[in-house]
Amino acid sequence: MSKIDYLLRWREIDRLIKTKSTGNTSEFAIRLGISKSQRHEDLKNLRDLDAPIAYSRIRQTYYYKYPTSFSLSFTPILVTEQAN
Repeated sequence: MSKIDYLLRWREIDRLIKTKSTGNTSEFAIRLGISKSQRHEDLKNLRDLDAPIAYSRIRQTYYYKYPTSFSLSFTPILVTEQAN
């Protein structure tokens, strides 16, 4: 699997978490089309990047502990010329 595929899957994980539509741990893996162990590894990697991911046993879905943003895009930076 290419690095781009991983990043695209992480973006889908983010979307499902933000909409609180991951389902339980097994359903989450099925929705992503991956094994439970791969889902576990993806969540571990995202948490290693400080993603505040938690799981609600009551609602049976993953969620973010506080509002967060995950971005896979480049943002232009305004550069001004400095006088010499």
